[in-house]
Amino acid sequence: MKNTLNVRKDFEIYGSRLGRINFISKLDIKEKVILDVGCGYGWFLNYALSQGAKEIVGLEISDQDLHTARESIRDEKIFFKKGTAISIPYPDKYFDSVTAWEVIEHIPPKLELKMFEEVARVLKSGGVFYLSTPYKSFLSIVFDPAWWLVQHRHYSVEDLKRFGLDNNNFKVHDYKILGRIFSLLLNLNMYFSKWILKRDPIHKEFFRKMSSREYLEDKGYLTIMCKFIKI
Repeated sequence: MKNTLNVRKDFEIYGSRLGRINFISKLDIKEKVILDVGCGYGWFLNYALSQGAKEIVGLEISDQDLHTARESIRDEKIFFKKGTAISIPYPDKYFDSVTAWEVIEHIPPKLELKMFEEVARVLKSGGVFYLSTPYKSFLSIVFDPAWWLVQHRHYSVEDLKRFGLDNNNFKVHDYKILGRIFSLLLNLNMYFSKWILKRDPIHKEFFRKMSSREYLEDKGYLTIMCKFIKI
């Protein structure tokens, strides 16, 4: 992930990140071999390390995208690899758990099933696959600048279930839809500050605090988080 704002260690757990760590079971982390697809700055790698993961791999599409994570996280249990969600450079049945936080909407269109096939290939039988992605609701779409500008994709519960079922490798174990008004405003603030002002978000800590409160609740309309189990 290109470090546009020159942030080095963006490991703070807030907003949707808080929702993700509350959603993922610690039993799927401790002593597990984990792949984080689209690891970005490495915040989840750092969290998984703190929860006793056996081995953690951060996957990004280029060395440039991995630069910040490599510089910020150095541990013998963490490895970094170049690869994509549809071409993972690991052998069959290598991982216990795979995560893909806000990734599926960025892969080339109509390759979602290919992503599920590739994740299933590298997962052990009974392994788990966690993902999060923008939820297909009226408000989440209308107030997403990236949807208007670059056709940023959003998904429904039915979409994600279908990818797993059509793949014949996964069943949905659980899902949650989280994030509301302050999380929406936080996203708009980040887009505006990054694209227009070229600076850190305005009143960042306030919006992060309010967004975090929303992601601790069991209701929302911005982000869907889903847990699949490999059949």
